[in-house]
Amino acid sequence: MEAKQGMSRLLVAAALACAFAAGCGGKNDLVLYSAGDKIFAESVVNEFRNQTGLNVVIASDTEVTRGVALRTRIVKEKDAPRADVFWNNELANTILLRQEGVLLPYKSASADDIPPEFKDPDGYWTGFGARARVFIVNTERVPEAETPKSMRDMLDPKWKGRFGMSVVTGGTTATHAAALFELLGDDEARKFYADLKANGVVLCNGNGHVKDQVADGELAFGWTDTNDANVAVIQGKPVRIIYPDQGEGQIGTFLIPHSVCLIAGGPNPENARKFIDFLLKKETEEKLAASKSAQIPVRPNVLVPRDAARHFIMDIKLIKSINAKIDFGKVAARLPKVIEHMEKEFNR
Repeated sequence: MEAKQGMSRLLVAAALACAFAAGCGGKNDLVLYSAGDKIFAESVVNEFRNQTGLNVVIASDTEVTRGVALRTRIVKEKDAPRADVFWNNELANTILLRQEGVLLPYKSASADDIPPEFKDPDGYWTGFGARARVFIVNTERVPEAETPKSMRDMLDPKWKGRFGMSVVTGGTTATHAAALFELLGDDEARKFYADLKANGVVLCNGNGHVKDQVADGELAFGWTDTNDANVAVIQGKPVRIIYPDQGEGQIGTFLIPHSVCLIAGGPNPENARKFIDFLLKKETEEKLAASKSAQIPVRPNVLVPRDAARHFIMDIKLIKSINAKIDFGKVAARLPKVIEHMEKEFNR
């Protein structure tokens, strides 16, 4: 695991170096650190470029470390920030950045209609475009009557070695784990993940890899995000998407919004605020919902396309979630120790 993490850090450093090198020879009007899926970030950034004429440099994270490596870099660059904005694919690492004192508050007018539970009350971050932590199930390997409906189903011996999840080193999988530790308590959460290991959970290099393994029939089902699962549906793969734990007495599904924040001391603060305004517009969230990533709008008034590509609930009001039962600040505080525990648990 240490070798894998070291390689991931090198890849992130190389990506950042390439990004800044690409910006050399011309003025960088905005530097964006992005832990989201690069293809969707580039789509939004390209539209922003076209509308404003500003030159934007994007530096991305890797699939495995999602958010952690960029958070670490932002903290290391505290005395001489290179980036202006951090667009994270989850929330916990963003909250940790606030605690590190490397963010500036900014309450964008574009976010006025975003519900308060998706915004920092002091303006240090704003959430948008959520993904749900779902099961992607191979319909050729799993009869409909046997479809897993709860995270506890992963502990059934009949699935031993036949299901997967991403390594818990960053991104939504790590935040999800931290949320379960907060919700269930340390002892129960540790036992749950130890039982997953004992039942042969297959660890994949990211949620996209989980999707591929299930879509190709290598695994019967796996834990991933709705954006990855939806891509498999669009590709015509034999899969179905299941929101786990929606039944009576069950805990619900975890919803994780993207988040954006303003980096203190960044070289282009005015352009940074312009980009945050653009990213948080209702129209941008509508486009993200209509894209292949099918991000679930956090606003109640965003129109969601009702087309054949939608194979899961995209109305946030209709999803039974665990979010109301947890404090994201406490989840964020747990994150580093949860990642450390998971590395030990799955590598001993």
